Amino acid sequence: MKKRTHWTPSSLKDFETCPAKYNWTYQFEQADWLALGYASGPRSSSPAMDRGTAIHQTCEDFVTGKITLSGLHPAITPAWANLVRGLRTQHAVAEEQWEFDSGWFPKQDASAALWLRMKIDAHLFDTPLRLRVIDYKSGKFYRSNTEQVEVYALGAFSKFEAVQEVITELWYFDGGEPYDKTYKRHQAAKLASKWDGRARKALEATAYPPKPSNLCGWCQYNAKKGGPCHAAA
Repeated sequence: MKKRTHWTPSSLKDFETCPAKYNWTYQFEQADWLALGYASGPRSSSPAMDRGTAIHQTCEDFVTGKITLSGLHPAITPAWANLVRGLRTQHAVAEEQWEFDSGWFPKQDASAALWLRMKIDAHLFDTPLRLRVIDYKSGKFYRSNTEQVEVYALGAFSKFEAVQEVITELWYFDGGEPYDKTYKRHQAAKLASKWDGRARKALEATAYPPKPSNLCGWCQYNAKKGGPCHAAA
């Protein structure tokens, strides 16, 4: 097993939802699966996940000019397509990966230790002092995602020193309108302390027990799906 030394919003969400899932997903290597009698680890895939990936990809391709508006995924309604078009018109940056060290400083040196990585679907400046960060979503609205945007805001404040205000937006293409929340720079220190503590729990964990919930039925590690977890069987 390879101990994970960095986190992402998704990996931390997995740890807090179920430490066992986190361990199997991010830390198990081929030898670990062989020791459990598996040729390889169970793969997570579903029509819903594939659909979400396709939606993200067409948005990226449109914003970067690779396709026309008609090439957007059919799930993107005309109202949403108009918003996506606005990103291209305003020269938004699409699918950029942000990396930070443990002090929340942007990672400049390739040899420096990575502590946090996040992938930003789109971002753009409204003014030199105000940045919008957009995260595409498909499926149902989840309250946990509204908390996740705090990490994006922190990343923006760290990456862009002049920015004083970050507008975070969740675009649920299956919903009616974007969810947005604004953060001010003076909030960054308190938010960083909160997420430092949560990340530390995941990165310093030594035990990864299963945490049964109503999500087990969709988990690829469920024994009923051929996985190693019998907690919900």
